[in-house]
Amino acid sequence: MKFNSLMLAQNRLKLLYLLRNSGFEVRMHAYEYLVAYNNKFLCLILLFPMENKAVIKIFRWIPNNSSLINEVVSTIKEIEKETEITVLAFP
Repeated sequence: MKFNSLMLAQNRLKLLYLLRNSGFEVRMHAYEYLVAYNNKFLCLILLFPMENKAVIKIFRWIPNNSSLINEVVSTIKEIEKETEITVLAFP
């Protein structure tokens, strides 16, 4: 198993603060984040650092190519570049 910096609680908190400082409203619980923007739900982030993966489930009213989603992906990559990120539509 390769070390992923998102295994550390301090880095998951850093992700929380980076997202908030970027203007997102975020609620975090361990490895899950509920992200909103302008009082509308945007996505769920599910981290699987032991597998070096993250899943972003975007709510269906948000386009896949949204610059907001791109910003979320970039923020995760800022902390751990090696994380494989999958973006899925949330039913």
